Amino acid sequence: MPKIVVNDKELYTDDFNEEQMKIYEEIIFAKEIYDRLKYQLQVLELRMSGLSTELLPKENEAESDEETSS
Repeated sequence: MPKIVVNDKELYTDDFNEEQMKIYEEIIFAKEIYDRLKYQLQVLELRMSGLSTELLPKENEAESDEETSS
């Protein structure tokens, strides 16, 4: 018997009528999509951060290239 809290009121899903159950299921569905999108956003933010560091000059590589060509 899942319990949820709405505006500080405890509600038990077993007591829901058909209309309330449809609303509850839509809330659950929307939450799942929200969580998935939030995860994707976090992954993309990390990817952008990682890629942006590759824009910086590669000083260490340039130095090692000069050493090997000498």
